[in-house]
Amino acid sequence: MLGDISKEKIGNLFPNTTVSNFGKLHDTATPADIVKGLANMIFEIVGMMAIFTTLNHNVQDIILTGSLSAMEQATSVFDSLSKMYPVRFHIPQNAIYATAIGAALSEFI
Repeated sequence: MLGDISKEKIGNLFPNTTVSNFGKLHDTATPADIVKGLANMIFEIVGMMAIFTTLNHNVQDIILTGSLSAMEQATSVFDSLSKMYPVRFHIPQNAIYATAIGAALSEFI
């Protein structure tokens, strides 16, 4: 985290901004620690790709779906990204079923 290497905010980056993935990895890390780190990295990459996609298109709302969106960690990562960039991430109720719901509804369209 940025707060590990600087006591002050740098630009629009907050102390909890990731500046290195697995930078503090220790021999005592459990498989659960590694999975949590990987999930964090995936959420940040997905979030940044979505943000970069919106930059030239005046889009401010991004809808997240899929089973990973149900992870508690997703909410905190995407909320942090929303504080740094002019976008809002939304995780709708039943987001894990979005593909199935869309497929079912497509029969009626």
